[in-house]
Amino acid sequence: MTTVKLERWRGHVIAARKQGMPLSHYAREHGISRYTLYAAQRQLRLQAELTAKRSTRRARARRSLSAFVPVEVAGSVPAAVRARLPNGVQLEFGHLDPGACATLVGMLAALPCSG
Repeated sequence: MTTVKLERWRGHVIAARKQGMPLSHYAREHGISRYTLYAAQRQLRLQAELTAKRSTRRARARRSLSAFVPVEVAGSVPAAVRARLPNGVQLEFGHLDPGACATLVGMLAALPCSG
């Protein structure tokens, strides 16, 4: 696949689109290579697809971060914690005092696999 300098060819691709003209006709009228024009169009599409994928990933990351809510452990009743991590590991802790429970939940949330 040919790689072209997009800055130079972007304007031609946009102008052809605005005129509703096939790239081959536009290229012929302007004395430029249709193959290079098609390569520029292909690169612009790929660039747009990559940008869209990045935006989708960022949106997912924001949604997953917003799914967490603050947890407050109240009282002195022993608590049990059961966690299933994305990598399949399951942890279970029983009869934790509130301070230890809060510490454990904080540690689990900080793991790289939690995000």
